[in-house]
Amino acid sequence: MKFIDNIYVGEGIKNPPEVFDKLKNRTPAFGIYCICISSGSKFFAEILSSRSLFSEKNKNKEYTVIGIAFGKAEAEELFSVIVEDYISSGDEKLSGFKKSFDSEEFITV
Repeated sequence: MKFIDNIYVGEGIKNPPEVFDKLKNRTPAFGIYCICISSGSKFFAEILSSRSLFSEKNKNKEYTVIGIAFGKAEAEELFSVIVEDYISSGDEKLSGFKKSFDSEEFITV
């Protein structure tokens, strides 16, 4: 799992360093949702609870976390912000969305 350096953080995350520590240690955190992309996924992006992210089903998937939020509703809102930011960069068809994060600095855990 990787985190982009300039990760999007929802307003409901009151203590980001604590949340990052839990996620880096692969410890599910109550109410925390991660916005993830994966080059091997058929989905554009996925919103996963931290519990689901670390589940047996997902343990072998290579996710890049681009945002964290408290609660699913906030994660959906934050994903909208991420997409709006990306569209404002000029790619209205979102064809290079996943690839755009390849140029980011990563924190690998």
